[in-house]
Amino acid sequence: MRFTASLETFDDGSCLGWIHELPGCAVGARHRTEIERALAAGIRRFMAETGEPSPERIELAIAAETEVAGSSPEATAALIEPDRAPLDPIAWARMAHRLALSRARLLKQLANADAADAPAFRDVARHVGMIELLLAAQTFDTGTTEGLRHYLSWTRSVAMARLTEAAATDCGAATGAGQPAPAESWTVGKVARRLVWHERLHLPPA
Repeated sequence: MRFTASLETFDDGSCLGWIHELPGCAVGARHRTEIERALAAGIRRFMAETGEPSPERIELAIAAETEVAGSSPEATAALIEPDRAPLDPIAWARMAHRLALSRARLLKQLANADAADAPAFRDVARHVGMIELLLAAQTFDTGTTEGLRHYLSWTRSVAMARLTEAAATDCGAATGAGQPAPAESWTVGKVARRLVWHERLHLPPA
């Protein structure tokens, strides 16, 4: 089976390869010279995790290579060729299925983390959740007034749904317990107060 990859090389020499035919499949290597050998194993691992049959033979073609500032895989910034195609319902359904599988794995790992690993893994889970919202927000064209209106409508609907749910069962307990020090303590009431204050902070006087 033939696959195409776009490569990103970081400041420390490490490399990340994105597989065009398997959206979300990225393979890392400590150096550009190691990436092509790592790609085949990464493709097989990704397909096994998503329940897809692994090909007997893998042929690879490199479509593009870019240099990226930073030294972490999360510094990735490439807009690869498949990203420019419209995300049709069939392609999105495949990605949504992969997201469901990975979230199930994350929740299982969170549930099974022992006492020693639990704090560190909670940090990972918090990070995943925050980046999920941040990435979803990138689907709005905030460079236009209409896009910005849609973005603000979305953020408000997410916040209002959560605050309405939280207020229905609130007992005033702080939610910052167990987070890395020096974590700011939060209650539902504090969040609501800060939301009202923060928006008014950025508005001109009425």
